[in-house]
Amino acid sequence: RILQILSNLTSNALKFTEKNGQVLLHASKELKDNLYRIAVEDTGIGISQNDQQKLFQLFSQVDNSSTKNFSGTGLGLAISKQLSHMMGGEIGVSSEPDEGSVFWFSVMGEKANGDQIDEYDEDKIRKSQVKKIRFNSVNAPFILIVDDNTINRQVANQILAKSGIKTDLASSGEAAIEKVKLNDYDLILMDIQMPNMDGITATREIKKIKKKIPAIIAMTAYSMKEDEEKFLSQGMDDYIAKPIVADFLLAKIASHLPEFAVTDNEDKVDDGLSDNNTTETELINQDVLNQLRKYADNETIKSFFEEFEIESKSLITECINAAKTSDISKILSNLHTLKGNAGTLGVKSLEKLAKTIEDDLKNQKLEDLNVNLNYLLKNFNKFTDEYQAIIK
Repeated sequence: RILQILSNLTSNALKFTEKNGQVLLHASKELKDNLYRIAVEDTGIGISQNDQQKLFQLFSQVDNSSTKNFSGTGLGLAISKQLSHMMGGEIGVSSEPDEGSVFWFSVMGEKANGDQIDEYDEDKIRKSQVKKIRFNSVNAPFILIVDDNTINRQVANQILAKSGIKTDLASSGEAAIEKVKLNDYDLILMDIQMPNMDGITATREIKKIKKKIPAIIAMTAYSMKEDEEKFLSQGMDDYIAKPIVADFLLAKIASHLPEFAVTDNEDKVDDGLSDNNTTETELINQDVLNQLRKYADNETIKSFFEEFEIESKSLITECINAAKTSDISKILSNLHTLKGNAGTLGVKSLEKLAKTIEDDLKNQKLEDLNVNLNYLLKNFNKFTDEYQAIIK
């Protein structure tokens, strides 16, 4: 939870700080026992006193800030406030326009005892033993998946399709509205952060359509159990946290559509891989590949990686060309997309390199940019030469 708050505050600070500015992280233990204070200071555009009053209000900016141009400045701060209160602390900001900002939060913390550690370990074990769920393909539910990211959308599609679910896809909130007008779905999975129209706005518009509307489950990186009432008040019927875990997603769907679900008695799904197949994990993470194999056949997995190859080649080429004109914002945007898509498919080598270069650029380390991008291209070429043999 502390990392979730830090992720929000630091990403906002970097986003709204000029290239010649800086972002500093401060951490200290207060005089009061077990109270810790963490602050993120930036030299960015600053915030007026009037706007500061709105910052931590849940959903007050969601119509704007949950689109990708302003992601994290509304919903993320409201959830950060909730998290800090849950941990016995507070959150606040000190800022002036054009003078930068200091966002701070405090938490109560003490060393966990043996029983608490045991409970934590047992909880992890329980989560790893979620029952495998499939659906009756003869009387299959019809589910709409709404997500603007192509690879995320297709991976979710294959997870559902492999489990016996009939699916339809929409790449935007606007497209989702039109599809709901034309089709009768049993469930809708709605991404929250999308450009132009975010998931909550799309949900509100869908609820206005004069027909029976199924349950709409939000898919969001910001969600957690304690936010349920607030999401429900905005028209969502449920939510699931991102990144999506296949078994949890299917369990969530089954809780809304129990008449379609069938629980497997088998404790382990046969993924078609031998236990000693652990080679080449440098290029593709074997655990991620195993998860994909549970819900997609070889041809489908191959298509995922082939599309990733095409898109990644374009992204890297554009980065190299953008470096010639010092278009850093273009490079950062492409690296962010490459990092996300590589992470979804478990291409850890490219994910790690993209993140490293992205971090260097955000820290104004430009001297090795061309060398690093060429090294990224070299590793991408290695990936293209070997990935088909790895996934075969």
